[in-house]
Amino acid sequence: MSLLLSPVPILLVVLLILSLRRDARWTGNAFLLSLTALTVLFALAAGSDSAAGALVGGVLVLIAVLSPLLTLVLIGFLIANGVFMMRKEGRSLGNLLSLLAGLGLLAVIVGAAISLRFAAEHPWLFVVLTFAALLGTWAGYVLTSYLVYDVVYAWIASRTSARYVMVHGSGLIRGRVPKLLANRVDAGIAHWSRVRETHPDALLVLSGGQGPDEPRSEASAMAEYAREQGVPQEAIVLEDRSRTTEENLRNTRGLVGTVLPADGPGLTVTSSYHVLRTAALARRVGLDAQVAPARTAGYFWPSAFLREVVALVARHKILHVLVAAIVSVPLPLVIAFAVINA
Repeated sequence: MSLLLSPVPILLVVLLILSLRRDARWTGNAFLLSLTALTVLFALAAGSDSAAGALVGGVLVLIAVLSPLLTLVLIGFLIANGVFMMRKEGRSLGNLLSLLAGLGLLAVIVGAAISLRFAAEHPWLFVVLTFAALLGTWAGYVLTSYLVYDVVYAWIASRTSARYVMVHGSGLIRGRVPKLLANRVDAGIAHWSRVRETHPDALLVLSGGQGPDEPRSEASAMAEYAREQGVPQEAIVLEDRSRTTEENLRNTRGLVGTVLPADGPGLTVTSSYHVLRTAALARRVGLDAQVAPARTAGYFWPSAFLREVVALVARHKILHVLVAAIVSVPLPLVIAFAVINA
């Protein structure tokens, strides 16, 4: 029997489909998807007697051969993006994440080279580096899982049916809608226009309160922008009390059944880097809505997405720390035991 037809790949595929149908907003789907994909690819590669197996095996070998070069390219990209981000957006920790990630990868590679060179004289250095390499590999797996699922989930959410559309606010600049927020409103209008084809009474909810340094609420500025794009006033609902993403969602949930229809799900729109965490928050507050992405400036996306991944990991930090320890601690302990008893 082909490995592809063995129980494990089939079971994982079935579990993934059931989980996505139950609630695509569950961020655990990111790891279920990556585990399923890896299992299926391994099964295909193991079935080398087939053309598909030979092709997948060849691709995996090519990736393995090119991985050092790809890693160097990734390091260069992250560092260059971090420097550009710092110059354009400032030196906050959030803006420096891509730079720090690139420098961290570079440090692991340099450390590996040093460790291999001096392993005989300093075996404990090899123990420490083995731990760092395994921990870095696990962090890469987590990041890749979230990255792939961010694309998959956005595709699912953008094609779901809805009865209304809500747009998440962000900061204003001198009381006006900046580019990032305009992209959100534009995407919201596009989805609202699609929803109106089946529900002519669909409403566009613009959500965002007034910050301490803002002359008016984000919702009112977004409404002005939406009207300029041709959205009629009677189709616009203002939610102008929220200050955070979670409040956007909770206050919108409070409108369901009164201002908003209760006989169907909604769709909320935020920046592409912010989709997964917003979806997780919508699930937590009990709002029946999926989350669709709006376009984000390319230079801004890497650091912003890394920041969101850190926030997602922090929501389940005990579980992530436990799994990271299981992955990265046993082998260094074995090596350390061998060093002690050498």
